[in-house]
Amino acid sequence: MMKKKIRRVKNIISIVMICLMVLTVTNRAIYSGYDIADTEEKEEESVVQSYPSEIYEWPEVIEPPQVVLPDPVEEEDEEVDIIPSPYVISLLTGLEIMPEDYLLRPVAIVINNMHPARPQSGLSQADIIYEVLAEGNITRLVAIFQAFDAAKIGPVRSARDYFIHFALNHDALFVHHGGSDGSYIRLRELGIDRLDGMNLEGRYFWRDRSYPEWDTQHTGQTRSMEHSSYTSAENIALASEGYAYRTDTTGDMGIGFKFREEGYVQRGSITHEVIIPFALGYERIFKYNPTENIYEAYNKDGPHIDENNRETIEVANIIIQMVTSRVIDGEGRRDVGTIGSGTGYLLAEGYIMPVYWDKEDHFAPTRWYFENGDDMLLAPGKTWVCVLQENVQIIYEKILNEGGTLSLDPVLYR
Repeated sequence: MMKKKIRRVKNIISIVMICLMVLTVTNRAIYSGYDIADTEEKEEESVVQSYPSEIYEWPEVIEPPQVVLPDPVEEEDEEVDIIPSPYVISLLTGLEIMPEDYLLRPVAIVINNMHPARPQSGLSQADIIYEVLAEGNITRLVAIFQAFDAAKIGPVRSARDYFIHFALNHDALFVHHGGSDGSYIRLRELGIDRLDGMNLEGRYFWRDRSYPEWDTQHTGQTRSMEHSSYTSAENIALASEGYAYRTDTTGDMGIGFKFREEGYVQRGSITHEVIIPFALGYERIFKYNPTENIYEAYNKDGPHIDENNRETIEVANIIIQMVTSRVIDGEGRRDVGTIGSGTGYLLAEGYIMPVYWDKEDHFAPTRWYFENGDDMLLAPGKTWVCVLQENVQIIYEKILNEGGTLSLDPVLYR
């Protein structure tokens, strides 16, 4: 009995040992085919699979689109329609005028400047005004017009031989009323196109001996005959046509001046007033208006007024031409040296500066230069030329410093 129990226990132990051996072999076979990374991957898979796929469904990865940049293109300047100006630049003033007036022949008119002849008419339309001493220590004016329509111009006065040079400077038709013997000789010798009131009075010239009502200096007075001859732009055109005179210029650029362009740097000494003493009682005064950038003309009567519009004569430039001048007869008539060369001054934009001039012959225009030999350049606008005897001092107001201290300094011809 005892033996049977012992045999049974041995069999049980043998079975248990066999099971342990089988289990050991199985475990070695399982773990020998895996590493740690495989194990972690399996664990992650098991975790993912343990939840509903619709909640943790991973989105599809979309690659960003590839941007293709275009090749650089050079930008073309935008075309802008440029409307051409309907104007051209005047040779006399540097200002805009109509194209049909560009080569229109200028007109030079001798204007009386005695006190009883004032106020004169039409001067505000002149492009250039020459002033020069005549006999009797009085001055006369020679006004140069181009595109003008003044209905009354004058008083027109008699010619002197050197007045003709002012007309020839600009290829101008010469208009006068009478003249000295010397002037008539020169007019004939040079074959000058001219209109003389001595021959044309009653047709293209008329008399007006009245003073305007607003002229308090001549209240109740009438003009004397020598201060009463007048003409007009229309009459000059009609008379010129009747004589078949040339109506266009020769096209020579020398008939005018040269003008500054934008950006020009001013030179010279600052001055806002100048006194030009032609003779006692005939001091020409110019006062600079910095607001308008022009000079206002004055004489001993006050502002130099145009009777036609009651406005003060204004110019952008003042040229002082120093010349020889001597009395040649008992009447006090003069020989004025406007042919040759000399010095002078230019006033423009509030400055005064020395200049030089030369004129080769009767028909050559007067040429102007700065001290360094460059062409003289004017400010665009009208010009007053004072042809002054060389032994006379001019007086100008000099600004000594930026604070505006002023003094009146004499300037003696060099």
